[in-house]
Amino acid sequence: MKKIILPAIVAASFLFSCSSDDSERTNNNGSFSNDPVSGVVYGHDFTFVGGKASPINANGEDVLYIDLAGVAMDCDSDVETPIWIIVPAAVGDYTSANGASIQFSDDAAGSFQGSFNEHVKITSITDTTVKGQVMGDGDDDAVNSINGTFEVHFCGID
Repeated sequence: MKKIILPAIVAASFLFSCSSDDSERTNNNGSFSNDPVSGVVYGHDFTFVGGKASPINANGEDVLYIDLAGVAMDCDSDVETPIWIIVPAAVGDYTSANGASIQFSDDAAGSFQGSFNEHVKITSITDTTVKGQVMGDGDDDAVNSINGTFEVHFCGID
């Protein structure tokens, strides 16, 4: 009996020591962070610095195309951004079920990945700014995961 119990205890100890807690790997603990958007994008640390929102019409719906970047930018900036958000053009709380989409971009590799469990809250839209909160993960939240607040330039139609 001792020959079975000891290996079982060792195996159980190994199993529990190797498991990971999702809260250790991601900053998306189910609620929005009040800090600026941060996390990882394609395995690289990301901290939001600037961005812009542009109104577009997609399939007959008015939406905002929001770029978030780790550098300062304005409406005239032509910066490749690592995070794109598409959300209805209205103050509200959105998930994929009602129109939110987040894309993570890896410009060096020329690839992008959509988010899972995206949640975007637009808290304010004025003539000059869009404010909100965002959180979302890729299929591996150690590679793509963001959470936080943002305020970006609103770039209206000229």
